[in-house]
Amino acid sequence: MANDAHWWANADITADIYASMKRKEEQHIVFVGQSPQLHLRRYLVDWMAILCEKFEIDRHVLHLAVYMLDRFMDRYAIVQESQLHLLAFTCLQISTKFEEREEKVSKLSTYHGQSTITSANKEDYLQMELLLLQFFDWNITAPSAAHFLGYFLTEASGKCEKSFRNDYRDDCSEYSNVYMHKYTNYFLEISLQDHAFSFAKPSLIAASCIAASRVCLQLSPTWTAGLTKITQYKWEHIGPYIERMLRTHDVDEKAAKLQSKEKTNYSSEKTISYCGEAAVSYSRAL
Repeated sequence: MANDAHWWANADITADIYASMKRKEEQHIVFVGQSPQLHLRRYLVDWMAILCEKFEIDRHVLHLAVYMLDRFMDRYAIVQESQLHLLAFTCLQISTKFEEREEKVSKLSTYHGQSTITSANKEDYLQMELLLLQFFDWNITAPSAAHFLGYFLTEASGKCEKSFRNDYRDDCSEYSNVYMHKYTNYFLEISLQDHAFSFAKPSLIAASCIAASRVCLQLSPTWTAGLTKITQYKWEHIGPYIERMLRTHDVDEKAAKLQSKEKTNYSSEKTISYCGEAAVSYSRAL
């Protein structure tokens, strides 16, 4: 399911694929958010994301792995941190087998064999893998927000709408497409990090990512009739999730500005210090 971009370009099968994804979405195991280890979830998700980046694993893998992690942690109390790492890694390994090429699976297996993060051996891993697959009744075909996003972007991108940041129609389409993908990917990451988004359907999260991106890009109208039709969600459905995404965006933006300011101040101090030392050396030379 990872390489799905070509699906949405084929109008003959697009409707069937989307309908199938919507049916599968209804079969998702409900997330309750009752795990006693919920406070460690963000750390585990970040760790899995780092592994995906390290081995260039498709984002669909991470979304499926997080879905599995959330549902399993909801039903089982896992006390030891090493077991939580084993669970997270096994979720990632299973989803990689399902979504990626064999070479990526081999790289993960090699990493696990060399890793000191967990004390688990191969038998422990196989037992966890079997436990996970039995928990999901061997059915892990779960469409994620990343899958729905690809479909929704066919409506959200490629159309030149009025942007307060860009009044030139010739450049508008390219501008919107590039930054739409940038922002939607960013908000998609936010939806994984915050467990509050796990309560919602993936299609709803994908629609919210689109809307939040359009808010940041100042595209008007923010939520078009075309987007309402293709996503089947109205503004009142996605509003609460957009607000949560934008709050996180504001926090990240302020943190980035503060970090940039600190770097600038540090560079200025270094320059002043260097100039002062140079002046002293020069005066001594005289």
